[in-house]
Amino acid sequence: MTLGWWLGPTARGRGYGRESLEAVLATLHAIGFLAIEIGTSLDNVRARRQIEAVGAVLVEDDIAHLLPNGTTVRGRWYRHDHPLAGTLSPP
Repeated sequence: MTLGWWLGPTARGRGYGRESLEAVLATLHAIGFLAIEIGTSLDNVRARRQIEAVGAVLVEDDIAHLLPNGTTVRGRWYRHDHPLAGTLSPP
């Protein structure tokens, strides 16, 4: 599972990004996804802090990533594992 999200400018700086990320990760893990990949651009420091704060680990750094609109950005990719990933089997 790969996750991408966006938070509107009026909601930024209020903790909603981390809160929503935690909720989405918990929901995805609850329905059976053991590992979730999360990417962001290198210059998106706020997103990187949110991703790291929820326990995701860096798996790839400074790689080219093609966005759906055809733009290529330099990105950083993380993985968030289910807390019981070592003891569960995929559905």
